[in-house]
Amino acid sequence: MKKKSKHHLVPNYPEDLVALLLQSHLSLLGFPVSNYQFTPVTRQQERHLGYDASVKLDTFMFYMQFKRPYGWLKNAESDIVKDRRIASKKINPHCLYFQLHWDEKAKKNIQHNALYRITCAGEKAAYVCPAELNDSLYKERMRVNVMDALLSWIKGTRPFFFHDVHMHFRNFQPLRIKDVPSFKHHISIPPHACASDEIHHISFSTNCDEAFYHGGEPLNSFVFGDWLQEIYGVPMANYFDPNGNESKSRLESICNSLEDLQRDFIVPKKVDLETWKNFGDFLLIEYRILQYAICRPQSDASNR
Repeated sequence: MKKKSKHHLVPNYPEDLVALLLQSHLSLLGFPVSNYQFTPVTRQQERHLGYDASVKLDTFMFYMQFKRPYGWLKNAESDIVKDRRIASKKINPHCLYFQLHWDEKAKKNIQHNALYRITCAGEKAAYVCPAELNDSLYKERMRVNVMDALLSWIKGTRPFFFHDVHMHFRNFQPLRIKDVPSFKHHISIPPHACASDEIHHISFSTNCDEAFYHGGEPLNSFVFGDWLQEIYGVPMANYFDPNGNESKSRLESICNSLEDLQRDFIVPKKVDLETWKNFGDFLLIEYRILQYAICRPQSDASNR
């Protein structure tokens, strides 16, 4: 953790580390017996879904923009601390914040507005940010000992320090993502509105709550595991069926919502897995927004 000034706290790890660690944990969620998979849907981060092509998948797409936090000590004279103090939000011993991505060329908050417009199309989207500034402490919180994980499955217990987490063993227990310890140290903040053409920040407490938009209003926020738990409970559909209508209509709805940002994605006549991968690339390249999916075979719907 570096200090920019006496009261300003700067993280000593890159934003990409947040994406790497969280994606690793998500890929291991159901390991090795669950039929649920959390996977990025892009060509740039392509992963095999683990099912035969003939298997029909129920799917729910969701969208994330990973951030790393900065901090202000409680006695700092920054506008962020002043705003939180006026709004009676936690700042002890320090508060955390991140800046909305500012497109210097366009002089706009294009990324934030894209994330918000995805939610306007009825989709789940949020910023995801850890509550840790130090890379060693952050990595320790996220540490996964693979051998311990494998041994725990052999012994009939649960992997990588999940303790009382209930996993989905086909017909046995439901998946309780919100109990995964490492997810409790991240906050999820859905975008609440389009941002005006100036630099904005979002702050939150070290307990991953009391999110606040500067300028000037409280935001809904969730511990990351709680947000994923909510997504896990949403009804799914076969997004990847080229003969289905729902997949195409959902993609058209998102694209229509993004239309006035003047970065168009052309929706083909038939929308299948390849189309969604192409759209995932589009979001990643244009906005650095990651398209993710939770998938399961349709035959397992009754076991959810």
